[in-house]
Amino acid sequence: MDNPRAEPATSRQPATGRDQELWEPTIHDVLLAQRRIAPHLTPTPLLKPAALARALGCEAYVKCENLQPVGAFKVRGGVNLVAALVEQGGPGPPGLATASTGNHGQSIAYAAHIFGLRATIFAPQGANPLKVAAMEALGADVRLEGQDFDAAREGCEAFVRASGARCGHRPHWRRLRRVRGGHRRARLAPRDARHRGAGRGGAGRLPLFSFRPARGDRGSRHAR
Repeated sequence: MDNPRAEPATSRQPATGRDQELWEPTIHDVLLAQRRIAPHLTPTPLLKPAALARALGCEAYVKCENLQPVGAFKVRGGVNLVAALVEQGGPGPPGLATASTGNHGQSIAYAAHIFGLRATIFAPQGANPLKVAAMEALGADVRLEGQDFDAAREGCEAFVRASGARCGHRPHWRRLRRVRGGHRRARLAPRDARHRGAGRGGAGRLPLFSFRPARGDRGSRHAR
C-alpha cells in the first residue's frame, strides 16, 4: 500500500462540520489517502526480526511507524485530512484547530506546516511537555486548556466558533483513524497471516504485530 498501482481519479467530499454524518471508508478511500500522503511521507520499513519470531514461535513482522516525522503513524491521518481540505480550496486564514494530548496534535501541526497553514492546538495543562515543544517547533500555536482532554476539546470548539478555523478532530478524527487502520491492515502482512494491530495512543492499547502461526499450529497467537 505504500506504492499501490491504482490511482483513483476522484475524491469524496470529507465531512466538515460537527453535524456531518460519519461514513465508513472503502478501499477506494484508503487508496485516495495513500495518493495524498505519498508526496509528503517516506514509506516506513516492514521488518521481519528473527529474534522476535523465535520468541513468539511464529513469523513476526514489525511496521516501523516510529520512523515517521512525528514518531507515530497518526501523521498519515493528519496529512490526509489537510490534503483533502486543500483539494477543496483549503482552510482560510484562521487555519486549522484541533484538540489533542500529543500525537494527533503533532500530525495536524506537521500537515499544517508542510501546506503552509496556521495550526492552533488545544491540549490539557498536563500534556507531555516534549510533545508540546514538538508541536510548537512545527509552528503550531499550542494553548493549554483545562485539566483533561474534554476541557481542551471544549476550548478548541469555542475557538473554532469564534475564529472560523476548520476543526481538525471531530468528526474527522474517527473517520481518519479508520483510514489509518485500513492502511495498516492492507499493508502490514501476507494475506494468509493471522494478525492483530493497534496503536498505542487513542486508537488502542496494544503494540502492533502481525504474524503467521508456526507450521502445524492452527491457533491464533498475539503479543501484548
